Amino acid sequence: MAVSDASGRKVSVIVPTYNRAKFLRVCLRSVLAQSYADLELIVIDDGSTDDTAALLNELARSDPRVKVFHQNRKGAQVARNLGLAECKGDLVSFLDDDDLWHPNKLEHQVFALHAEVDGVICQTVWFREWPGDHNFIFNSFDDRDFLARFLRLDVVWQTAAPIWRKSFLSQVGKWDERLTSGQDLDFHTRCLCYQPKLKVLPEVLNFFREHEGVRITKDRKEQHPGNTLIAMRNAYELMKARGILTPERGEALANTLMRQSRTLAFYGERKLCDESMRIALDVHPSAAVRKAIRRYLWPMNRMILQARRLKSAARALRRASQVTMQKLGHEEPRITWWQTQGYTDEATIASWKSDLKVLEN
Repeated sequence: MAVSDASGRKVSVIVPTYNRAKFLRVCLRSVLAQSYADLELIVIDDGSTDDTAALLNELARSDPRVKVFHQNRKGAQVARNLGLAECKGDLVSFLDDDDLWHPNKLEHQVFALHAEVDGVICQTVWFREWPGDHNFIFNSFDDRDFLARFLRLDVVWQTAAPIWRKSFLSQVGKWDERLTSGQDLDFHTRCLCYQPKLKVLPEVLNFFREHEGVRITKDRKEQHPGNTLIAMRNAYELMKARGILTPERGEALANTLMRQSRTLAFYGERKLCDESMRIALDVHPSAAVRKAIRRYLWPMNRMILQARRLKSAARALRRASQVTMQKLGHEEPRITWWQTQGYTDEATIASWKSDLKVLEN
């Protein structure tokens, strides 16, 4: 049964899409079937060539809450910014076109969004064909600093897990349109730089699909490691300007930048490699970091840049650089998000399947 909040808080759900008609129908159904009915669904088609346009036209005719916009292959970040510019809701949530929501997601989050709260985050489980078939939690919520974790590339929540106040997002600004990958890392890291008051729900209300299908990012070449450098630079400048660059966050950012410099060297990006090391020194100018960069990492990256066309030599250098960084204590442990723990509660899994039956037809 649909419910709405007496305060009239409308939720704007923003979905960019490209050539995913196969998944899009059930994704959008999971929004329109929400128990919280006071919503608008804004779908931005990024130049699809499959049946997406016909599907969206059909949905828009059948449900006045659906609003459709079109653009020509500008990317997910531009699509989300268009959705933000056009949305009329007091609250905003983003959703990828191949994922699903539990029917009670918005209801639970809206009613948890008290006056002093800027956003509500729910738990996410990933799946392949249907929720319940591969139940790994996206990541764990704990007492560690969320911002420091994002700076380590330990992405705490998936894009569709939060619901935000639109007034808070107006402070954060747009999705960075320079980025062709890693936009969610950058956006949520910048959100955390504004120190939002967050409420975390332990309930699994968001389902993240794993597959090898078409992506809105045009090709793998666009998933360049320079995108991560831009995201880290954005975070550094914001933390410095807002006076929230703690030692823990500085160390996390410096470690990521040092690892990133090595990756950039393998891509032959000398200027970006040097910039990554320079920012790491600015962020965390300790004797240990100076030694790691000047005595080991800088010459190692130079050797990689010179040897990058010799694949066997480059592989050997990469292994050597990994060992060196580990010995210096500047290599983060392998991140295990998406595999932090299995969901073994059969009763919970059965309840998902029951709740989501409305989407199967």
